[in-house]
Amino acid sequence: MTSTSIKVPHQLRDRIALLAEAEHVPMSIVLDRAIRELEDRARVDEMWHALGSYRRRDPEGYREYIAGGPAAADDWPEYQ
Repeated sequence: MTSTSIKVPHQLRDRIALLAEAEHVPMSIVLDRAIRELEDRARVDEMWHALGSYRRRDPEGYREYIAGGPAAADDWPEYQ
């Protein structure tokens, strides 16, 4: 695996190092976990945005989806 260097303030580097030491992992793992968490949050935010858009665009379909009606059944056949 190739590596690279990034410049961060000393205080941030120290915070990353403390987390890495507490978890007994390299600092790169701490950074990877933090980035994955941010990516996950972005996906959840996108999902909520899409759901809100669906609710505004098709209130009846949204109600059926939330209630588990026909719209929901079409989206999740594996749970039927």
